[in-house]
Amino acid sequence: MYKFEENIENEIKEDVRFAIEQHYGVDDIYDLEEEQIKEIEEFAAENEFSILQFGFREILEELKQ
Repeated sequence: MYKFEENIENEIKEDVRFAIEQHYGVDDIYDLEEEQIKEIEEFAAENEFSILQFGFREILEELKQ
């Protein structure tokens, strides 16, 4: 069951990454500007019960590193 959950988490993260890159017209999330990252943080906070929340949380954490 763990592997199944891990696959779903990876798929969500990659879908969110793709949506962010498409929305902001960047090739990679590391090309985002600080203002854009703040917009993503705000969007994620406003949609805290979304099934995509896991992906937003993981990507925002990745950007902080």
